[in-house]
Amino acid sequence: MKKALIKTTLLLMALLSLQSKAEVVIIVNKDNQAILRKKEIKDLYLGRIIFFPNGRAATPYNKPESDDTRIEFQRLYLNKDKNEIKSYWSKLIFTGKGAPPQTLLNDQDVISMVNSNINAIGYIDSKSLDDSVRTIIPR
Repeated sequence: MKKALIKTTLLLMALLSLQSKAEVVIIVNKDNQAILRKKEIKDLYLGRIIFFPNGRAATPYNKPESDDTRIEFQRLYLNKDKNEIKSYWSKLIFTGKGAPPQTLLNDQDVISMVNSNINAIGYIDSKSLDDSVRTIIPR
């Protein structure tokens, strides 16, 4: 009986952790026709490039460090965890070679900023997606 209870508890915990994982979507302004590869998204968010492939300036936006969508974005697109990102940007800031993307509070703020700026790029949880922005599916 005790083993069955432990197995059930572990199964429920696994299911809950799957449910809480954000499904990240990359968004841009509807009028921005940029097509990006995963590496280009990474380079934009790490300050290695500042332009979309079509030559337009890019303004990437982040979400708060503790946000599930940001954690998942960093895992999927940057291949870095929170501490690696902090260390990376600390070095660039200290040497005057860059600054991290501006942080917005939530998905609605990201959508609003992307909707109002053709050069903006952001990421949100797919549950928040609406038709006011265009999603980018990296090649």
